[in-house]
Amino acid sequence: MSERIEQTGPIRKTGLTPGLPYDKLAELPEHEKLKTIEVSALEIINTLKRSGATEFTDVRKMYAALGNTNLIVRREAPERIVESIELDLPIQITFPDGERYSNAVEWQPNLGSQGLNNAYLEGYSHLNGVVTVFGFKTDNQVDVQSLPDASQRFAGLPREYVRSVKGTVHKDAIVFVSVRIPFLSFPSSQMTPEELDLLELIQSGEEKKPQFIHRGYLMQGGTQTH
Repeated sequence: MSERIEQTGPIRKTGLTPGLPYDKLAELPEHEKLKTIEVSALEIINTLKRSGATEFTDVRKMYAALGNTNLIVRREAPERIVESIELDLPIQITFPDGERYSNAVEWQPNLGSQGLNNAYLEGYSHLNGVVTVFGFKTDNQVDVQSLPDASQRFAGLPREYVRSVKGTVHKDAIVFVSVRIPFLSFPSSQMTPEELDLLELIQSGEEKKPQFIHRGYLMQGGTQTH
């Protein structure tokens, strides 16, 4: 995986609070850091809800609702996704230095989680620690290639679904958005019973591994089987 970050155009004005670099975020007092992440998470989620997207607290159920849809799934800056949804602007994916590299995965819902982990790894974009990946349909404005590095393993994961994607993604091509939020920065009032049980384990010290809240949003017009 390349550490270069491909260009997706200037970020225009949206309703999101500006983000901080990871190092600056880490320097904040713990309570302030958690609140900063929470604000970003809720701003992103509320934008998706206002757009008419259907929320899934279990992202596996969202994937199951997609049917047999061929999609490209990519980690993208939350600001750009919100920009597309709020301002109805396309997301431009380019390679400024001209050299292509892998930056997305080609995926079908019947693959389950297989390949989706690579979508998180093929990028670094975040907003105050909140990560978004989105699935979209392709057309003649999107070029998809399989590069030699797709045969290499990264972080122990096979990469046969990894692709290099370039082009223009319009708002109506976005099928779903998945949001990943650091666990302790998510309001307990919006957690599921299972998440509340895990919260107790974290607070008691019984669960020490980093945990995340995942929420899925099926956009209006997204393929559904129910």
